[in-house]
Amino acid sequence: IKTFLISLPSEVLIGIFCKFGSLDDNLPVRVLAIPKEVWILLVFLFSLEDYFEGKTEAWGMFHDRFGNLKRTFKVDITGTLESDTLILDEKFLYDDGEQDSRVWTIKNLGNNQYSGTASDVIGEAKGISEGNALNWKYKLNLKVGDSTILVDFDDWMFLQDRIILMNR
Repeated sequence: IKTFLISLPSEVLIGIFCKFGSLDDNLPVRVLAIPKEVWILLVFLFSLEDYFEGKTEAWGMFHDRFGNLKRTFKVDITGTLESDTLILDEKFLYDDGEQDSRVWTIKNLGNNQYSGTASDVIGEAKGISEGNALNWKYKLNLKVGDSTILVDFDDWMFLQDRIILMNR
């Protein structure tokens, strides 16, 4: 769980707490009073559906197994939520000008678990979320030049705040 811990003199608490509280009524905030100081604990919880619904921009890179940078890309993602299914339409633009696309169909299975499919994914992707993180595992036929290679992905996504999600 992503946390921010802020230590403030007690007399400052009311103004700061009201400002944090007014940003988002659903933001989980815990307050722990300690003599002469007050600690405010902010916790950001990751929801795949909330984060990806609508328009999202992302940037990434591919490295080979030796850690050498092979490619960078930008991806524009449009997320559409239909009941318990999230459709992610991804449009990739690589640094060499090549373009590609992928459409994910991701189903919320309950209990923080997800399954997903896409045309270049072998079988089903499996995901589980906890706190500010999502672990997403799948096998993908990745285009490299004129050929494709089968790649095992073990993606970890970490929500940093309401806007930034880091994928490793």
